[in-house]
Amino acid sequence: MSAPKMSSGFKIWAQETSDVFHEEFKYLREIEIQNKQKSYWRYRISQEQKEVYNQKSKILKIEKKEREIWIPKNPKNPYEVWIQKNFEKFREKDLERNSEDVVRKLDEIWRKMTEKDKIPYIEEYEEIKEDQKEKRQIAKNLELKMKNRKIENPVQNGNLIQKSPNFVGFGLLQNLQILNSEPRSLGQSTSRNFQNFSDNLVFSGNSRNLNIEQEEEEKTIVVKIWDQSQFDNRNLQNSDFQNFPEFPEIDQNLDFNYPLNYLPMKNENLEIRNERKYENWPEIDPKEPIFFDLPDGPDFF
Repeated sequence: MSAPKMSSGFKIWAQETSDVFHEEFKYLREIEIQNKQKSYWRYRISQEQKEVYNQKSKILKIEKKEREIWIPKNPKNPYEVWIQKNFEKFREKDLERNSEDVVRKLDEIWRKMTEKDKIPYIEEYEEIKEDQKEKRQIAKNLELKMKNRKIENPVQNGNLIQKSPNFVGFGLLQNLQILNSEPRSLGQSTSRNFQNFSDNLVFSGNSRNLNIEQEEEEKTIVVKIWDQSQFDNRNLQNSDFQNFPEFPEIDQNLDFNYPLNYLPMKNENLEIRNERKYENWPEIDPKEPIFFDLPDGPDFF
């Protein structure tokens, strides 16, 4: 459960007592000093004192809104620079005067000023205008740069093909988009650039399957895509796979038939080999009983 929200007057009280707490707890970090202030405010300051600071906070918020109305944030002419520079000075002379009266008084003074007296505000306005123009130009250049930028690396979502100069592996391919169709050798870049690749490609037994082969000498990538209807896991011939590096190496002379997408290979060098032909396994009807031939030996029943 989160701590209760601090009242609006806490910020004013914290600013007034900041030097005292920093001197008292100078060996603590800033966040720890702030926690000390919060604890002191919650448990040591009376409700009457808190109300005084809360009222101060409300008054400051009202004055801030008035200043935002009457004081221009981005001056559009020398007159607004004059208002911005002198509003607080005239306000401090008479705190009871509202913001509208202060602006009216400043307007009267501005009208009576000579052109020579207005020169500093005119010069400052020119500096502000040049600064704003420079900022707008920077923003415009940045927008054009973002619009015309060339994305070299493909967008990858989910568990995708690893970006490695020495390995191309398989994984779940979800919403893979190839944004750069320009072919590039692995020696020049570690990014993978494929051509004519389809979106929403999922690597699973019920969808499309991806076969990637790479030639060691030329170091180019070839992507082949087949529909699942053309083959199944039990009858696949003459396919070249690069697989996950975490699988152990296997003896090429073993007569094991590994399932599709589970063909181990070294990850140090990209090699190509043709897998053995998959045998056709007999179809089994789940409704019929299955009998096993037990080895010769004593009866078990």
